[in-house]
Amino acid sequence: MSAQPLNLSAATLFYDFTDSQTKSYGVDPIKFMSNGVYAMYAADADASSIINNGDRNKWRKANGSFGYKKEDFDLNGGVNATDVNSYWDVNKGKSSKAPSN
Repeated sequence: MSAQPLNLSAATLFYDFTDSQTKSYGVDPIKFMSNGVYAMYAADADASSIINNGDRNKWRKANGSFGYKKEDFDLNGGVNATDVNSYWDVNKGKSSKAPSN
């Protein structure tokens, strides 16, 4: 979600969230990555808008499986320890910044 309303037209179908945290809605809404861009937080396997133990529990059940799965936090086609150690552990406690009704 953008920080400010956007007027979209056929000429402006894309909005680049990767170059500034202030383009996204909320406080600390996206993460600064080592390659110099901003990205969404990974590891919300249950889509609850909060990265918590529920997501780790879903990962545990899927660990060792292959294919495009919600528990594959690095999206490499396999659910394994890297997903929980490199993504869930780092991002636990983060939540969506989208406003509620």
